[in-house]
Amino acid sequence: MARMIPSGYAAKTPFGEKELFDKIVADPGTAGWVVLHSLDVKKHRSKIEGEVDLVILVPALGVLCVEVKGCDVSRQDGKWIYPYETSTEGPFKQVSRASHSLRDYVEQKETSLSKILFFSAVVFTRVNFEDESPEWHPWQYVNRRKLIRQPISKSVTEILQRAHAHFKSKVSQYAWYHEEKTRPTETQISRLVGVLRADFDYPASPRSDVENIEEGIRHFTEEQFDALDLLDENPRVVFKGLAGTGKTLLAIEAARRARANGKSTLLLCYNKLLGRWLERQTHDLALGTEKFWCGTFHRLLLDIAGCKPPASAGNEYWRNLLPPRVADLLLDDQRTWPSYDMIVIDEAQDLLNDEYLDVIDLLLRGGLAGGQWVMFGDFAKQAIYASDVGQLANQLVGGLVARSPNHVKSTLSINCRNAEPIAGLLTIASGLNPGYKRVLHDMAGADVTPLFFSTADGQHELLRRALGELTKTFKPEEIVVLSMRANERSCSAAATETLKGIHLLPMSETRDAAAVEFTSVHAFKGMEASAIVITDIEKIDDDRTQALLYVGMSRARIVLYMLMSESCRASYNRMLDAGLEIATRRT
Repeated sequence: MARMIPSGYAAKTPFGEKELFDKIVADPGTAGWVVLHSLDVKKHRSKIEGEVDLVILVPALGVLCVEVKGCDVSRQDGKWIYPYETSTEGPFKQVSRASHSLRDYVEQKETSLSKILFFSAVVFTRVNFEDESPEWHPWQYVNRRKLIRQPISKSVTEILQRAHAHFKSKVSQYAWYHEEKTRPTETQISRLVGVLRADFDYPASPRSDVENIEEGIRHFTEEQFDALDLLDENPRVVFKGLAGTGKTLLAIEAARRARANGKSTLLLCYNKLLGRWLERQTHDLALGTEKFWCGTFHRLLLDIAGCKPPASAGNEYWRNLLPPRVADLLLDDQRTWPSYDMIVIDEAQDLLNDEYLDVIDLLLRGGLAGGQWVMFGDFAKQAIYASDVGQLANQLVGGLVARSPNHVKSTLSINCRNAEPIAGLLTIASGLNPGYKRVLHDMAGADVTPLFFSTADGQHELLRRALGELTKTFKPEEIVVLSMRANERSCSAAATETLKGIHLLPMSETRDAAAVEFTSVHAFKGMEASAIVITDIEKIDDDRTQALLYVGMSRARIVLYMLMSESCRASYNRMLDAGLEIATRRT
């Protein structure tokens, strides 16, 4: 197979380019080739800059610059018309000019490579293009029929052979052509790669990118605090927002403002890891006072009841047995537990059922109908503990409206957590509509990398490779491995002995700064990390799995790796294509 640089394509790569990329990889006839995908042309002959979809370097034949059109095409009054734009230049002229620009650049950088044949072609992956024109040769394109009926190696070879025959027949016109010198050797191919897309390593730079992005995230999240000004005039507010819109940090700031105003305050969440993190972040608010309590709702229930959960405690205990018991205690004697002037709830989508709301109502002065409270939640996408993810949003909000009809709703729509590639994948893969109004982070160093495995050992190797790359840039404590499975059944639990020097441990309350920690997506909900690796993705085509994947993906601030079963590849590509189509219609 050909050597692809880079070895995979980005999440936003158009479907036509992905299809051609995969065909080249799968074709044994491309052995010895080097293919540069999405090569920018900064020194373009006719415009400020351009791009070549694929630059194919074939030993003994030459360099073929390819423009891919994976859509319907037509031409009217000299204009090429695509679903997303019109162009007077057209694909043949576009890629031809880019090809000449690349040849100029190579000649300038290394004159010994100046005789190598550079040629151009267009691949139409969706249509059986057969139009004739003096503007291109009849053999200078590959249409849908040819793409299906013969190997791509044969199509590329035929075009380059025809190009040699064309120039050879008109050697008096093309004096630069030489039967041998225009055909690159393997050594010359390597030198061409070095000129066009050389490897490099600047160890300090990636770390600087990480620190700059993290500082930007802190700055932009603090800008979101202005949204809390709504609480000055409205005692009861629901903030709805997708992942990454700063809900948790806003909840902390709301609690801080309430305590600064002398109000006794209760800060609640659902998830255990998030509860511990919130406790650490608000430790100073609880010092020397009983007017502030922070943690998970379930721990609050246990504290009020003064009990420990049975070893067999499950959903029936936490939802149907313990909350009514606590509600009875609060009704029988108000002194059982203090009531609060203000209640702040993060992860509200997981706490808005009747059994939980009964307890919250009893703990708030004035109750939910007349007391002061603020809730933050992603009701559409992060209610992963519900039995029906698809219909949950309206049910939850409706239940709150029945108890507290006079409250204000506000939407958070600016993503201030995730770098642009991650936010873009979230929008596309999850079909967010409406999506984010704005993403604040578009900085160097951020990336999304999907990787596919066929066996358990293959996934272990991908995990080792991903962590090896990440630890070049990130500190171990900045990396978290998440599994779509429970901890004990995860890839990480099985791979700890095979990671060759990478210290991988289950996530615990006491953080080991020298180790990369792993846990489940469920357990990590509400948390975030600079770099996330999601493992054990074995299906992505049902609502519950997609909701869980959305939660996992959105935990990553800067870099995201996704380790998926090979059986997911087609579904993943379809999901991206559908999301891109929706995004295109919105714009």
